[in-house]
Amino acid sequence: MKEKERENLIDMALAENTAGSLARATGQAFFQQLVYYLARLLKMSHVLVGEYLPETNQVRTVAVWAEGLAWDNFCFNLKELPCARLIAGQFCCCPQGLSQAPTFPLLKGKLESCVAAPLLDAEGRLLGLLLALDRQPLRDQQVVEKVLKIFTMRAVLELERLQLEEKLRQMAYRDPVTGLPNRRWFCEQLAQALELVRLNLDTVAVMFVDLDRLKFVNDTLGFLAGDELLLQTARRLLESGGEKLRIARLSGDKFAVLAQGIGTEKEALELARRLIKIMAEPFKIKGEKIYTSVSIGITLAPQQGIDKEELMRQADTALFEAKEQGRNLCRVFDRDMGAKSLENMQLKADLDQALAQKELSLHYQPQVLVENGQLIGVEALLRWQHRDKGPISPGDFIPLAEESGLIVPIGEWVLYQACRQNRLWQEAGLSSLRVAVNISARQFLQDDFVPMVKGILKETGLDPRWLELEITESTAIKDVERTIDILKELRELGIHVAIDDFGTGYSSLSYLTRFPLTALKIDKSFIRQAPHHPSDTTVVTAIIRLGQALNLHVVAEGVETREQLEFLRESQCHLAQGFYFGKPLPPGEIVPLLLRRI
Repeated sequence: MKEKERENLIDMALAENTAGSLARATGQAFFQQLVYYLARLLKMSHVLVGEYLPETNQVRTVAVWAEGLAWDNFCFNLKELPCARLIAGQFCCCPQGLSQAPTFPLLKGKLESCVAAPLLDAEGRLLGLLLALDRQPLRDQQVVEKVLKIFTMRAVLELERLQLEEKLRQMAYRDPVTGLPNRRWFCEQLAQALELVRLNLDTVAVMFVDLDRLKFVNDTLGFLAGDELLLQTARRLLESGGEKLRIARLSGDKFAVLAQGIGTEKEALELARRLIKIMAEPFKIKGEKIYTSVSIGITLAPQQGIDKEELMRQADTALFEAKEQGRNLCRVFDRDMGAKSLENMQLKADLDQALAQKELSLHYQPQVLVENGQLIGVEALLRWQHRDKGPISPGDFIPLAEESGLIVPIGEWVLYQACRQNRLWQEAGLSSLRVAVNISARQFLQDDFVPMVKGILKETGLDPRWLELEITESTAIKDVERTIDILKELRELGIHVAIDDFGTGYSSLSYLTRFPLTALKIDKSFIRQAPHHPSDTTVVTAIIRLGQALNLHVVAEGVETREQLEFLRESQCHLAQGFYFGKPLPPGEIVPLLLRRI
């Protein structure tokens, strides 16, 4: 190859990497375009990008272009390449006489040459490779290696992005404490099972299983012991039914069981009583024998219908009935079980009056700099002091507010009170700080949401830079384009925006890069296990790195111990909140903390 041709080829590669279609592509689209472009640019018949799997020494392809076509992905052993230098992070090249090559599906004929560029992370570990092969001897080894090298850094970034995206996708369906699938997975499995019921091809029993003494264990032995109890409960449930039962953890102390092929109440009760018997055996936790029990609510399809949401409500109602009648019992749903529904209806009616009756209030939890513990903000948290029943848990009344639509006026009241209180603190001479307010999906997607926020800021006199709005991942991806428009308006006003409970749901990281955000908040379920639980530690570290890469602040929620704080400090997390720094307090009681900043 002539010198001028070499220069032109390298210039073309640099231009494509910085300003061409490849520069604008992300994720899978980037890799598909990359292999196509390299095959044309280098005039080589086979080009692939692969992810290295160290546990098996295999390479799993991410994108393949061969013989002018995009091929399906496949796996091959790294030993199928003619050199082992890739593991050491060096280029591998065989200009001709190739004796070993990956076994391409449907490959006809012999490959003559290959060159492989390692894809290394910041610590020099092999993440994957760029591999180009041809049926002819290599035309110019130096040029091919230079061209591949131009694209390696970008390929590494995209490969890391795909790996993190896959980890988050898996976690969207997995409970971090027990390792069981979660509510989202269970709902999808139930929907699939009900399709067979709809066609008269199957019958289904849905069971909600509640662990009766989890709170007692948490209060007496600590949350780590409570987590161990949940883990051992999950193991027993799995062992009790083998592959016949599909089991998930829904929330807190509640599990769900999907049993296909059970068509009668008698069969369902036999299974439930067997589970109760298994759970009656003592658990050994921290050297202590812990006796607990479970309550089980059951419903059957098609006997009680085939609507997924209705069946889950029925199982929940039957579970409530079992607990009300003394626990350690199982109950099958029937149409007379209306007590729980009536209670919820009454609670909704009371909630409707709670604003007028001044039963709602805000408490504020400190947010601090991890580096030095300086208080720089607070999060506003809603509380309800019922006139007859006393304090109602947010976990009980906020879902009712969402379901009834009351979350919209309540959310507006919360935002007004938080902005007003922050302005009052400033007028009292306290140092300025940012107040964070949670925004529900229903409120965020209201047509007048941004005008409402503007109006509250104007009425209270709060500078927008001292307000942060928090939305969840699931809220953000309900309508991506609309979310982007709303977030842009908020950011143009100077308002800060955070993704709350990051890691518990799943949103494409390519969407995340499009959202004009200022912060990511790591869900407390990951912080609770770190730094002792390897998978949670990995996720926390990955989210912090992601935030740094996107120039976003990262806030760790639920920090309760010095050890967790030190781990976050070593991981270079920016902000933290949790009981270690202070519990949520009414405005008057948090003032002493704010005064320390003056």
